Amino acid sequence: MSILILLSKLKNNNITLVHIKFPNITPGIFQIILKYIYGGIISLNEQEPLEALEVLAAADQLYFQEVDEY
Repeated sequence: MSILILLSKLKNNNITLVHIKFPNITPGIFQIILKYIYGGIISLNEQEPLEALEVLAAADQLYFQEVDEY
C-alpha cells in the first residue's frame, strides 16, 4: 500500500500532516508514478505487460489524463 504524505505550513507555523492512502497501488508502481511526476517521462515499453496495466490503472486513479491517453 502506498501512502502519500503532504505537509503544509499554516500562518501560525503549525504543520498539518495529511496521509492519503492508495491501497490499490503497490510501492513499485508508485515509484514509477513518482518518476513520472518529477521527470515527466514514463516508458511503458520497458515494463512487463501486467506492470504496464497497473501503471495505467494507477494513473487513472490519480487522474493523470496524459498517461491515460498513452
